[in-house]
Amino acid sequence: MNGNNAKWRFQAPGERGDAVTSNLYRVVNYGNGEKPNTYTYFSLANGRKLLTNRASELSNSELESLDASVAKQGQKGDQNEVDPWRETRS
Repeated sequence: MNGNNAKWRFQAPGERGDAVTSNLYRVVNYGNGEKPNTYTYFSLANGRKLLTNRASELSNSELESLDASVAKQGQKGDQNEVDPWRETRS
């Protein structure tokens, strides 16, 4: 994606961000001992915030499922579909 041609953007507080799959971007906000780490996941297909998970990262199988869900949405082109992963998990 070229910054001049971006069709969407996302923003989240954190110390680190990285693409974890071809469809998912993760932002990590490190805790301070009293507060756990927070992991926020975004769709690289449309920029939507998908999920915020506290205390632990998603497992490989959870990442695969979420990635497949985003890929399936992208194929259908329906950006208004409700994503089952959208709820914040603790």
